Amino acid sequence: MKITNETTVTIHYTLSEKGGEILEKTEPDDPVTYLQGLEMMLPAVEKALEGRISGDKVTLDLSVDEAFGDRIEELVIKVPIAEFEDPKTLEAGSELIVGDGEEESLMVIVAIAEDEVTLDGNHPYAGKEITFNIEVIDVHKTTDEDLEQFSHDHDEDCDCGNH
Repeated sequence: MKITNETTVTIHYTLSEKGGEILEKTEPDDPVTYLQGLEMMLPAVEKALEGRISGDKVTLDLSVDEAFGDRIEELVIKVPIAEFEDPKTLEAGSELIVGDGEEESLMVIVAIAEDEVTLDGNHPYAGKEITFNIEVIDVHKTTDEDLEQFSHDHDEDCDCGNH
């Protein structure tokens, strides 16, 4: 079956900086499954996989714009350490949800000083040209079960495998 907007797709991938270091990759026993056409993957990835079948391998070199966009320095902010409930639990590299409940952003702690914490709201791969090496493992018509797996909240108690 070919990948179309009505299919569920399972892939293995390796994501690396163009011509360089591996940023992330799937494990042999833990592929990624997504619903084609619902923007669960980068648009350039979905476009490149359209019409592919199980067993196909694709290599994509993506520009910064096609990948995760430019770094935006205004998304790097300094927050007084007194703003945090328990500053002793903060660790560089950890992620925080910052916001007022209506508008929230995922931020990464990049530095902790005596009186302030530096947070970065950019995607970790922003500003990078990347290469995706993708292998299509499975393609099938999306079922009600597939839709259900992707339609509920995924938390640590969820056993659906899609966290």
